[in-house]
Amino acid sequence: MRLVLADTCAARETLRRRHRAHMLTGDLAGVMECHVGNAGDWLAIWMRDDGIAVFMRTGGHDELFGRR
Repeated sequence: MRLVLADTCAARETLRRRHRAHMLTGDLAGVMECHVGNAGDWLAIWMRDDGIAVFMRTGGHDELFGRR
């Protein structure tokens, strides 16, 4: 969460590299997703709104997307 809240170029790069952060598509276009720490299939989904990180959901791939 610290990296998401920091919202700096370095933090975004670390999220991308270490936690596989990426922008979602389709119904969730504009929303970000990343793997949480060393927790395997645990994901966090969030969006930014006026500089504020809004965490929307957390859980495994199957729980969040109904598939893997």
